[in-house]
Amino acid sequence: MPPPLTQVQGPLLQVEHLVAGYGDHVVVQDVSFTVMPGETVALVGSSGCGKSTILRCLVGLLEPMAGMVRLFGTELWSLSVTDRAPLLLQVGLVFQQGGLLGSLTVRDNLALPLELHRNLSDAVVDRIVAARLAQVGLSEAAWLKPSELSGGMRKRVAVARAVITDPKLLLADEPTSGLDPVVAAGIDEVLAGVRDAQQTSMLMVSHDMASVHRLADHILMMADGTLVAQGSYDDLSRSPDPKVQDFLARRPSPEGQAGSNLTHLFDGGPPQNIPGIPNQ
Repeated sequence: MPPPLTQVQGPLLQVEHLVAGYGDHVVVQDVSFTVMPGETVALVGSSGCGKSTILRCLVGLLEPMAGMVRLFGTELWSLSVTDRAPLLLQVGLVFQQGGLLGSLTVRDNLALPLELHRNLSDAVVDRIVAARLAQVGLSEAAWLKPSELSGGMRKRVAVARAVITDPKLLLADEPTSGLDPVVAAGIDEVLAGVRDAQQTSMLMVSHDMASVHRLADHILMMADGTLVAQGSYDDLSRSPDPKVQDFLARRPSPEGQAGSNLTHLFDGGPPQNIPGIPNQ
């Protein structure tokens, strides 16, 4: 059994020499980092660099090929599924697309974790749900369905649900993706307010550097499945690594420029027998 969280000293999350992937395909190679109490860490990098794969290892969905994941001082993958549950209940997750249940109202989406994992009366559940919705500025949305909300409102509800059980660690997967800059800035304010009010540590996965700059104490930058830089935003801005500078400046790398992946298809002549494209 994991120790009581009140006895945990040091990092809330510690990842050591993590190797992860799918089948025989390695996606993440030798990644190590920590999240300390009260700290907001951002994991950044281009799509496909391994950020979401790391998140899956942290929440018990993907067993690492090698390395260790320690949550609150306990190695997650050394535990049985049953013994992992108390640790994971102390972790909140904001899904990239919100992950709200479309058949339930906003109120019932938030109430569900409390009903499943806490022995509370309906009146207490209603009070907690109302408080969380007020915290994200959506008190009036309790009886709406997710389909009746805007994208930004769904993200706010997702944050409220992720923190409904007062987790010690909040994981946010691309919390501002698909949002315009003004709405994204509002989500940043919600995350910062929740973090500060509840003294929650946070690991955010993002490629939105404006959001990262506003929220993160420490930034981890990935490329090709490995960490290539880490530090503050200013530290990364001074990095001599061209991959870091290309990412910060939103410049395509030579191997990733538009059209580069198509060039080899036409080497030696036009393509043959491509469905829907007549041969000349």
